[in-house]
Amino acid sequence: MRRCESNSKLAVYVMGALSMLLVGVHGYRLVVVESASTVAFLFRDVGPLLVSLLVAIAIYWLTTRNLGSNAACWICAWFVAGMTTFGGIGFLIVFTQQSGGVALNLPYYLVVNSATAGVGIGLLVGLYDVRSKERDRILLGLHDATQNLIEARSKRDACQVSVDAAQVILQLSLTGIWLRNDTQLAPAAMSETALETFEHPPTFDSGESLAWNAFEKGTPELFEDIENHEDAHNPETPVEAEYIVPIGKHGVMISGTLSEGGFSSLQLELARVIAAHTELVLDRLERTERLRVREAELKQQNERLERFASVASHDLRNPINVMSGYLTLAEETGSEEHFDEIRTALDRMETLVDDLLALAESGKPIRETTPASLKSVVEGARNGVALEGIRVEIDPDLGVVEADESRLRQLFENLFRNVQDHASGADTIRVTAIDDGVAVEDNGPGIPPAERDRIFEYGYTSAQSGTGLGLSIVQEVVAGHGWNISVHESADGGARFEIRGIDDQWSKQDLEERFLESDRHTRHEDVGSHDRH
Repeated sequence: MRRCESNSKLAVYVMGALSMLLVGVHGYRLVVVESASTVAFLFRDVGPLLVSLLVAIAIYWLTTRNLGSNAACWICAWFVAGMTTFGGIGFLIVFTQQSGGVALNLPYYLVVNSATAGVGIGLLVGLYDVRSKERDRILLGLHDATQNLIEARSKRDACQVSVDAAQVILQLSLTGIWLRNDTQLAPAAMSETALETFEHPPTFDSGESLAWNAFEKGTPELFEDIENHEDAHNPETPVEAEYIVPIGKHGVMISGTLSEGGFSSLQLELARVIAAHTELVLDRLERTERLRVREAELKQQNERLERFASVASHDLRNPINVMSGYLTLAEETGSEEHFDEIRTALDRMETLVDDLLALAESGKPIRETTPASLKSVVEGARNGVALEGIRVEIDPDLGVVEADESRLRQLFENLFRNVQDHASGADTIRVTAIDDGVAVEDNGPGIPPAERDRIFEYGYTSAQSGTGLGLSIVQEVVAGHGWNISVHESADGGARFEIRGIDDQWSKQDLEERFLESDRHTRHEDVGSHDRH
């Protein structure tokens, strides 16, 4: 990057030095040398001086533009070619005339005037040529970038394509894209030069930066002399100027420059074009993701229906057959003792129906979550299960989790019920906090290692009276929250269920603050409702 900038500056300095040399020569001649006539004064003295001054002004204008190295060198090549070509023609004319015995007045000035004309023509041709090449390069680059954007598979991929296009096509080397994440704009993609310049790209909080203000307004903003702006995120930034283009509801694209030249109108216009294309692609990716999630939900629902049908057709048929047999015996013998077996079969059917309904509820997508006190949820689950001879020890430091509180309670109820029904001899359940989640363990006989991979399968049970759905419900609730569950051996030789991934999205402090805020809001509503009544 620095090498390209030095080549560009060198080319401009060469043209500036040569143009100022011509201005000096023509100025000297205008002041010192007397002209033979008014026509000679205007066309031989004043005219070339004006041309050289216009060329010098044009060169100065080029120093204020953000020229690429190739463009500057190409213009310089045309500049030097025009000067040497026309200067050479002037020299040949002088040489030919003098060789023929023709006396010329100030012959070397003819060479200088010819070189001045060549400089002006070369500069114009160079500018036109560079503009044509630049237009072709930009059109081809935008075509390729658009194709790459269409093929992008993720938001980050799309943002990186846009950032690379801004750097390579528009020569906006300091470019990055920030995407909205709740109340922040977080960096999603950065150009190579930006990563070299800024080791750690900043995150912009709501209402605290130029980036967020432009994002909320929804209109592009150009800021010059950025370090002296009152809302600058970093007043000590090396960036001289910054152009912020909103990308719809998704975020912003920010381009900066370290030089005082700022941005060309073409760069500003095409930056808006790239941002608009990026917005369209991000919209498409969001729609695609929603469709993918919906398809996954439908597939999961279909699989669940198939499992329900399998459980219902198999497990419900057995108690129905039992009832049918004992009813026949009761009709034949008139004995009431067979009704006890019928009641047992009915209880079995009721348990199956309840578990099937719970399983159906646990498998529904979890769309709304709130901060929930894990300790309160566990206590509620303990009170909701009839644990005979089993005490539950609850870690007071369980903290707060982001979850569907009803489903979370359902999860712990089924874990407790599993101990009651299957862990013979267990008299203690412990619920403790672990690094990124929670653990539930007992002091029963435990689960053999060979069976640990199967216990979450639908219908799998080690008890003759079990439905095999309790731990399947646990698995559904865990998966619905995006967590994971594993089975181990406890310190007492019993079963230990570890649920991890709970703290990945929110810090403990954030969750506790949100929980307290929600709790205050709920109490306020309760008080208001009480006052109205």
